[in-house]
Amino acid sequence: MFLGPALVTGRIAGRTVADVVSTDVSRKPVAVVPPLPVSDAGSWEPALTADDLEGLMALKRDGYWHFERSHDLALERGYECEFCHSAQVPFAAVNDRQGLLAQSQVCGNCHGR
Repeated sequence: MFLGPALVTGRIAGRTVADVVSTDVSRKPVAVVPPLPVSDAGSWEPALTADDLEGLMALKRDGYWHFERSHDLALERGYECEFCHSAQVPFAAVNDRQGLLAQSQVCGNCHGR
């Protein structure tokens, strides 16, 4: 039930972005960021605290709806950072297949409830 609308929405978003990028000659190409090194799971600790998160949540920013909503739920439910984040799912954007797969494993923390 969720997959069909997600695919359609993704296709629409992709076509929109492609149209904008292909018609806007002033845009510069975006550099591809190399994959982040994966930390040793035994030595990994969260870089941010709940206080840091509350400070970030006070900043309302365009394009951060999912970040704000998921972290509102985490704060409301009293989740520790490690419930969603780990050495494999750091506090930064991931751009490799392994990182994206690890990141998607925690979606059920909010979407499965």
